[in-house]
Amino acid sequence: MSFTRQSALSDRHRKLGSDLSSGWNDMPIPQNYSADPYDETETVRNRAGLFDVSALKIVNVSGPEAQAFLNHLLTSDISKAKPGDSHISNIVNANGGLIDDVLVYVDSPDHYRVSHGGGAFEEAAAAAKGNFKVTVARDDDVHILSLQGPLALETLARHTPMKLSELGYFHHGKTTLFGKPVSIGRGGYSGERGYEVFCSAADAPYLWDAIL
Repeated sequence: MSFTRQSALSDRHRKLGSDLSSGWNDMPIPQNYSADPYDETETVRNRAGLFDVSALKIVNVSGPEAQAFLNHLLTSDISKAKPGDSHISNIVNANGGLIDDVLVYVDSPDHYRVSHGGGAFEEAAAAAKGNFKVTVARDDDVHILSLQGPLALETLARHTPMKLSELGYFHHGKTTLFGKPVSIGRGGYSGERGYEVFCSAADAPYLWDAIL
């Protein structure tokens, strides 16, 4: 299969046994490794497991009317969120049908990062942005490493100046990790404590290896 997006971690995934034959959002993803998936699940539940979720699409929304623009598109009231907050929201069509679910990261009142999967957020944003003083731009450079499990905090905390133990659920902030500039958010979908590390494609292999 041919993909328009590539993860900087593809060689790591191949060494772990993935053939990268599956894809999502135009990026090959490691659907399976050579490890036993039951062992992988137990590791996340009892220790910590590292996921490459860079196939999520990150869209930067900025400008003096960025907040009004997102309030026009999404079902939640963006003005209630403060810088450093993140929250799940949705976008619906004219009939109220769900067309995408997103995660909104508030960096400042005029700058937001929107993470979404395979839905129609970008199509709806493109149709509406002409009515607002806003810039909407996909960021295909950003890579997202998600460390999930009871030992996630212990694993990362000693390698960042951020007071990671004080970072609340669905909060984020800019810092460094292993000396590299990152944004770290607390969240995830594993049912365990976890963190998402947002970094550049150039730094992703180093951070992947360092975390492991």
